[in-house]
Amino acid sequence: MDRLEFMRAVQSGRRAFPGVDLRGLRMSGHSLEVLDLSYANLEGASLIAGRFLDVRFVGVRFDSACLRNALFRQCDLSQATFFDCELTGADFTGTILSGADLSGALNLGEAALGSCVLERACLAGQILPDIHFIGANLTEADLADTELVGAHLRTARLDRASLNRADLRRADLRDVSLRGADLREADLREVNGERADFRGADLRGAKVHRALLSGADFRGARLDGVDLSSVGTVGAQFDD
Repeated sequence: MDRLEFMRAVQSGRRAFPGVDLRGLRMSGHSLEVLDLSYANLEGASLIAGRFLDVRFVGVRFDSACLRNALFRQCDLSQATFFDCELTGADFTGTILSGADLSGALNLGEAALGSCVLERACLAGQILPDIHFIGANLTEADLADTELVGAHLRTARLDRASLNRADLRRADLRDVSLRGADLREADLREVNGERADFRGADLRGAKVHRALLSGADFRGARLDGVDLSSVGTVGAQFDD
């Protein structure tokens, strides 16, 4: 379906386009509202500066597409794939990206992801310095080997997330929930993890030099090989 056919169908009142083939679609600057594009193929599409409100993009293939400066509000992008997708300036604030594969997305660090639902999403290996994940739900997300230096994660949920070998130096982890998270060999030097919940987390081999972890909860956590000698742990809770 080309752009004209698609727009005519939308203007005629059609709202559901499950599995539609929209590869290479050129719709930069257009707005779409209250549509179901679940499992559509948008490979190579150009949606630059598009505006999307209450659109279902479940399982959509955005591979090699350009979403530069696109705005998503009240959208569901669960299980969508973004391999080689350009995301500079894209705004996903508050959207659902559960199970989405963002590991191969381009310039993900320049997208807005605050308060997103990213449960079970894959961001492994991404370079995301100073990324804003404040209030995001990253439960069971794959962030292994991800660079999160200076990341803003305050109040985020990372329960059972995979963060092994992640670089979290100087990240803001205040009030973050990391219950059962895999933080083996993660770099947590100079993080601010005040009141963070590490219960049941695996921190074996993690680096925590000069971290601030006052009031954090480490009950049930695995701390083999973790040197806490330079760490601020006033009020922190550990197993007896």
